[in-house]
Amino acid sequence: MVAPIVLAAREQKICARKNDTMLTLNEPPCVCNRRVREIIHTSPQWTLELEQKTKSLERFERRKICMDDIYNYVDGRSPVSYPAHGLYVMPLRAVLIKGLRIEWFIPRRGTQEEKVEFRAEKGVFTTLCNYENVYIEGKETKRMTIRTNSPSLLNLQLQDIVYRNTEFDTNIFEKVLLRYLEFNITIPIHIQHRQVPWLYRKGTVEERVTVIVKTFLRYHKAKSAIYSIKRLYPNTRIIIADDTPPTNFTNLQGINMDHFRMPGFTGYFAGRNLGLSQVWTEYFLYMDDDLYFTNGTRLDVLVSFLDKTNFHLVSGAAEGKKRHVHTLRVLGNGTYSCHRKEQRHYQEIKGFPGCFVADLVPNFFLGSTHEVKSIGFDPHPALSRVGHYAFFLSALGRIRIAFCTTVEFGHNKTTTEADAAYRSFRYVGPEYYKMRGHHELFKYNFAC
Repeated sequence: MVAPIVLAAREQKICARKNDTMLTLNEPPCVCNRRVREIIHTSPQWTLELEQKTKSLERFERRKICMDDIYNYVDGRSPVSYPAHGLYVMPLRAVLIKGLRIEWFIPRRGTQEEKVEFRAEKGVFTTLCNYENVYIEGKETKRMTIRTNSPSLLNLQLQDIVYRNTEFDTNIFEKVLLRYLEFNITIPIHIQHRQVPWLYRKGTVEERVTVIVKTFLRYHKAKSAIYSIKRLYPNTRIIIADDTPPTNFTNLQGINMDHFRMPGFTGYFAGRNLGLSQVWTEYFLYMDDDLYFTNGTRLDVLVSFLDKTNFHLVSGAAEGKKRHVHTLRVLGNGTYSCHRKEQRHYQEIKGFPGCFVADLVPNFFLGSTHEVKSIGFDPHPALSRVGHYAFFLSALGRIRIAFCTTVEFGHNKTTTEADAAYRSFRYVGPEYYKMRGHHELFKYNFAC
């Protein structure tokens, strides 16, 4: 009778650990300067914000497709062999639970009945076939019990256990519970629609890449960027997203170039979204209007990198091999978190000298259209003037990001009167940054 008590204690310990910070050892805590948030919120407002954030987070967690953490503890004393991972079934379909077996039986005097119990929440159990002297209760129900006096017959029957999903969900885990003697086993079954791919035909680099340029007022720089693209890749389609006000608007429509005129002052990320929405090629290259192609801008190298790796986005380096790349880490727990940005990168990518893993790269990057569209760019007014790293925060854990020093781009630092007007809108006062801070604290569930 000691074993069940020990097992209960272990389960309690595991539950306590799951409440720790992502089960990560030596993770630095999130230490917030209280003044940072008090600049944005008074105390009553902050209390109300926390209540609204909690409710919004509950809705987010309820809707998200990502799998809940399946912490599957395997008891080393258990005599049961079973699949601990890798069972998949489509919604409302059935799957054979392969690998079930009792490896050893406890010797007992006389004839002793062996019993195995199954329990499910989102489906029912059945068998492919039945064996004589094996008794099954609860077929086609959520609870099924197998009884027999023969260990060998029990193992034969366990080879034919079928789980059938009856409760539809597009992407979720079922936790099948198996009990034998005092041992409790969890068998995770991934219930998921078969996902259809989004395929693209191959062609030349110019046919496979669309360039997006977001511009505002700085037409002299946008024209320079366009010229540099056409000089090296004349047949590449270019999309211009432009929220310049009507009094300053200049039409840049041309061959292989679509100039989309937005309402004035719509914003930085709104323009990125518009440009991305018009891309139908496998890859897109995003660049700001003050960047340009140099002889070292090798789209073929970036395309080849994404073709041959599992990365979704790759950037080049600024002319002169400047590495404006960062790592991003979210610290703290789900109710008290913040982020830390450091100017560095992770490891070099094997087989691609000069290419490194990162979390945040410059505004000159080649991306996989399908995956980046699934993240998008937040068009909120708080990100209308400044918002580069906000996209990469949203992309954390969703796409793989790299940068390659073997590909470079230029930065146009020439200035005109248009630049002065641009700066007056780009570099605004504290009220804008207060709005931006308010938006980001709420959106990302940050404490500071």
